[in-house]
Amino acid sequence: MLAHGEIHFNHFPKRRPPQKAQKVEEKPTEEAQNSKAQAEAKMEELIEEAENPLFKLSTIFPFDFFPDQIIIDTNKVNIISKEFFSSGRVHSIMIKDIGDVFIETDPFFAKLTIIDKGFTENSINLKYLKKEDAAKARKIIQGLVVAHEQSIDLAHFPPEELTLKLEKLGKIKTER
Repeated sequence: MLAHGEIHFNHFPKRRPPQKAQKVEEKPTEEAQNSKAQAEAKMEELIEEAENPLFKLSTIFPFDFFPDQIIIDTNKVNIISKEFFSSGRVHSIMIKDIGDVFIETDPFFAKLTIIDKGFTENSINLKYLKKEDAAKARKIIQGLVVAHEQSIDLAHFPPEELTLKLEKLGKIKTER
């Protein structure tokens, strides 16, 4: 019988803490190590390519108060559109998604149009470019598209040599 204010709890045997599973250290196989090394090398290669663009051009101030910029590297074309001070947007187009590139010229400037297969508006237009820069950008982009279609690995070329070869390749494609 319990006295007033006295509480008894059922006493259960104490539980033992669960035993931790012993870790079995698995040594990575040679194949896994090689695969990891290849992935790391490829990542470093991509980073280096992105840090060293093939060509850059921008629209001309004062005709465009906030000049847009185009940066071309071996994998993509970045279009940086400025709307106002410290504001804008970046549109990246992978080379494999470029359908066509063409320029329209007037007596003073050129307009570069890139047809993006994956973009709902389907084309990107940049006005007020220097004619020579727009023509060079079009040739380089066309050359990149052809090289991508032919599965040519561009990583083995130095950037200056690659730019010249891509321009020639892009020029040949338009002369056909």
